[in-house]
Amino acid sequence: MTGWISSLVGALLGVASVTSAFAADLGPAAPAYRVVPGKAASGACADPSVLSTIVTRFDYTAANALRSDIAIVEIRDMHLRRAQRKDKLHLVGRQWCGAAALTSDGVVRPMWYLIESDWAFAGTGSKTEYCLLGLDPGYVYGAHCASLQ
Repeated sequence: MTGWISSLVGALLGVASVTSAFAADLGPAAPAYRVVPGKAASGACADPSVLSTIVTRFDYTAANALRSDIAIVEIRDMHLRRAQRKDKLHLVGRQWCGAAALTSDGVVRPMWYLIESDWAFAGTGSKTEYCLLGLDPGYVYGAHCASLQ
């Protein structure tokens, strides 16, 4: 019985060490960032969960695609550029937003993001895509983040 317990404890400690090693691979915790609302900051474009998603995803992109320690330090002047309500013709509601992002290298860059909501049976919740001008080296969103503007 004692051998079985020691084996179980050893296995659990092994899992804990693998888990902590995996967490270390994820890198440091996301740096703190500030949100500075502008005159037009309201609704989903200024939603803290949307902005947090963008910052978290940018941290991952910076580390893995850009191979840089650059981070978003501040987001300001969030505004709605265009909206498309969910209706019979458009099954997903969309909001195209713009903002300015101050990055840790001291540069203020235009940031464009799209919030898609009401995915119904195809998915849950909402989806956010973003692009920081000059930090999309693969032109995933086209030149100058055109597809999100």
